[in-house]
Amino acid sequence: MAEARYRISEAGILALVSTAGYAVAFSFEAGYANALGIPLEVIDVRVSTVFLAVFGLLITVLALVSYVDPLFGVLRRVASAPPSVHRVLTWWVFAGFFLYIFRPSHPLPRGIALLAGLLTAFELLLPLLTHRSVPGYVAKLRASDQDAANIPTFSRIATEALLGRFGSGLVAAFVLFLLTAALSYAYGMAQASRRDTFWVRQSSPKFVLLRVYGPNAVIAQFDREKKMLLPNYLVVPFADPTTRYHREKIGRLTPREP
Repeated sequence: MAEARYRISEAGILALVSTAGYAVAFSFEAGYANALGIPLEVIDVRVSTVFLAVFGLLITVLALVSYVDPLFGVLRRVASAPPSVHRVLTWWVFAGFFLYIFRPSHPLPRGIALLAGLLTAFELLLPLLTHRSVPGYVAKLRASDQDAANIPTFSRIATEALLGRFGSGLVAAFVLFLLTAALSYAYGMAQASRRDTFWVRQSSPKFVLLRVYGPNAVIAQFDREKKMLLPNYLVVPFADPTTRYHREKIGRLTPREP
């Protein structure tokens, strides 16, 4: 099947990178807001945030091109591992990433690690049952991978159709964008869930400063004993000279359902 090729001008590349940077920045802010119960409609992504996201996106692309891809290429050529082993390694790399950015007790990385463990058992143990007649464990894995490759699944058909229509470069860029946006969302959520030190407004009742969006600040009332954010959020001017804040280590706060 002939692969389609598209040429994008320099202006188009700049526009795509700017759009991707805005989307990645918004994904980070959405993840951060979701972890603290901040309404998404108050999120304000500024130009400086987009520039930082574009810089991070370019660094991510550079890291993937200069490190990750050659690393997996070495694994494929030197170790000659079956594709199922590559998939297992990829799942555990993602699981390790989530375990690193979140605290281990958070349910999200624990769920991802559990899913990675189940998929690992499926990939590495199922061939022992389905290909008992094949001698050798590695040969069993390769036979299982070969059988799976011959099954016309929806994902494989869709992937081949996209590659034929848009080309591998454009499809890879789109997949990289989705992956970066998802990881940015997860990283924002992790940053908020790990935070234990806040600025507390000197007022009665006490409000904690959660996020600053341009000239406005999002504050919320909290329960100090239960380490919980109460469903009472306010958007106030951040530069109000009559308002005073002091920095305090409160502990990790979680939003309470309204």
